Amino acid sequence: RRVHGYMYLGKHPQVVFQTQTDNVVRTKETRMLAGLPIPLSAQVFEKYMSFFPEIHMAPRGTVQKITGEASPNYIYHPTSPLNVADVLPAPFILHMLRSPAQRAASQVIHYFSLNGNPPRLDWIVDEALMLEAAIVRRCMEHHGVTAAAPSCERWSDVTACVAANVQNYKPKTREVRTAMNLFPVTRGLYWLQLCNWRTLYPAARTKVIVSEEMYADPVGTMEDVAAFLHLDPFDWSEVAGVKYNVGRVRVEPPKQEWNPDPEKRAKERPGTRGG
Repeated sequence: RRVHGYMYLGKHPQVVFQTQTDNVVRTKETRMLAGLPIPLSAQVFEKYMSFFPEIHMAPRGTVQKITGEASPNYIYHPTSPLNVADVLPAPFILHMLRSPAQRAASQVIHYFSLNGNPPRLDWIVDEALMLEAAIVRRCMEHHGVTAAAPSCERWSDVTACVAANVQNYKPKTREVRTAMNLFPVTRGLYWLQLCNWRTLYPAARTKVIVSEEMYADPVGTMEDVAAFLHLDPFDWSEVAGVKYNVGRVRVEPPKQEWNPDPEKRAKERPGTRGG
């Protein structure tokens, strides 16, 4: 998950993510640049910058410090790339992407691990992902969006279509409805979400990290990230294997294919209670 890369980076002596008086969680995810109108107001700009330590260009021969934040909301909201560009004209951007199916299941599991751990969580995950996936397919077909033609302009249309259909859909339980309203499947459409970022920022300023590769080789991945950010060499073996943001429950993600027909899928689930 993106929190691993964020926390790992914070161990580097050149990286400063917050001042001593800042709250760590607040600074990690300000969420201020997601879904705002363009251009940002002076008040929003000042508040956003207040989350970070003041860093100046280091004199020649001294170590340059850097700062930043991490937020899953920025990649999802269509206007976020423009918001970021309005505040930071030349940032370094790291996209940490997890397997979409694993990411979707993990999001639902993590939410419920913090909100009561309802029974049959594995069924809730399976059902919510299948139902939302059917809605996503219909919305993409309706707007003519395919992997071969990932129109940047249509990302907003797809998210609005999914949100409206999820809101109108009536699943059999409240828990499934709650899970669907997290939009776990829609948030995994990386090829659409990255479209605007790649349009606004050159390849030298953006980098995609695959979470599974970081899990397999955290030291090698962090060395690669450090080189991308022009950081000095660092012994990343000290942070390898450390886990952050671990939920309290573990449920295997669904193994079967999503049924494209939500009504048929619902009928295949006997013994569910109304909600």
